Amino acid sequence: MPPVDREEPKVVVVAHLARGRCMLSLDTSGKSLHKRRYRESGYPAPLKATLAAAILTLAGYDGTEAFLDPMCGSGTLAIEAATIAVRKAPQIRRRKGEFHFEWLRDFDRDLWRRTQERVRAAKLEAPPAPIVASDIEGACVEMARRSALRARVEKYIRFDVARSTRKWATR
Repeated sequence: MPPVDREEPKVVVVAHLARGRCMLSLDTSGKSLHKRRYRESGYPAPLKATLAAAILTLAGYDGTEAFLDPMCGSGTLAIEAATIAVRKAPQIRRRKGEFHFEWLRDFDRDLWRRTQERVRAAKLEAPPAPIVASDIEGACVEMARRSALRARVEKYIRFDVARSTRKWATR
């Protein structure tokens, strides 16, 4: 049996105990999926990226219609909307071995490589409809812009400092 790194194990077995039952599962993700690497360090965002993506998906957003976030704050919803609109896989930039499933004995490296190639090929050059991130606070808009730049979706989002949605009603 190979040695186990107790600080950062490659395969993690999770046990949930509740009401006299035990459920065992494998953590196949590794680092939390909400960590998208585009956040400014030290800034606590009120909305995790995974929750923003789930909200957009549940709302039926698929990127084919215009998207406006008039109170964008740190830009999480607009960034995730752009990610959906151009069909960019949010975790595609993870390095080899960062997903825990890559360390499982029956992991098919060739299948994973082909899947990644297919996902990259499906990415669009531009979103089919406009994406706008606006906020009354210029500092928030700038933070959102920097986060979008780190997420590599800045060119797909129009950023603006605006007091209300009336500015967008006629466009």
